[in-house]
Amino acid sequence: MKRTVYIFCTIVLGSLLGVIVHGFVELPIIALLILDIDAYGLGLTWNQWYFIHTIWSVLTFGGGIVGGYFLGVTWWRIVYIERRHWRFQKRS
Repeated sequence: MKRTVYIFCTIVLGSLLGVIVHGFVELPIIALLILDIDAYGLGLTWNQWYFIHTIWSVLTFGGGIVGGYFLGVTWWRIVYIERRHWRFQKRS
């Protein structure tokens, strides 16, 4: 149960980080397109840019979920199975 909650929380963290990356990349691009789509639009229409936006949204959100899962599995192994703690090391 504890492992499931741990991995679920890292998946949520990964998806949130994916949304943040999505925003940081997309906001400047949208600002440039609104400023002058003819100069910065690469010859694409608004509908084509919307399609690119949809693909980018799915990739960043899905990448965040997959990355969060693998992060959770990796850190579960490091912290709970191998018991590697950097702050409190065992004395021999």
